[in-house]
Amino acid sequence: DHCRDPAFTEAFSAFAKVAGCLGGGCDMQLQGIAMALEHVTARQAFSASSCGLAVELMETTLDANAAAAESDEPAEGAGEAQSADKPDELKALADLVKLHVARVYGPQPELFEALYPDVAQRLAAELAPKDKKRGGQEECQEPESKRRRAD
Repeated sequence: DHCRDPAFTEAFSAFAKVAGCLGGGCDMQLQGIAMALEHVTARQAFSASSCGLAVELMETTLDANAAAAESDEPAEGAGEAQSADKPDELKALADLVKLHVARVYGPQPELFEALYPDVAQRLAAELAPKDKKRGGQEECQEPESKRRRAD
């Protein structure tokens, strides 16, 4: 496509980083990463760069969902992040990430978990059946806070 050029990938990535620093910029951050991913795949459908951006999109979506869950109300500018809260849409994003990893690094399903263990763990928790997640809101938040302290 003549309108998509991988040269714009860095510009959209930088835009996403800046948007992430803004209060209520979650939706813009997700859009920036998605645009960067779209442009990086313009000439080569799968690459190490597309893997990184797909994982970054997943991480940002998980962060947006966690922030929305903590506030118990939609954050300003988090409209798209809220839509990714639906399990089907989150699963589709996970499938996209796993496809990029498989096409670049190999088809073994364990590779995703080996390369991105934190993302894989957060994704599994997010996609877990609701009755397993409802053991108390503190239980769901505790592992996240422990990870933050460890970093």
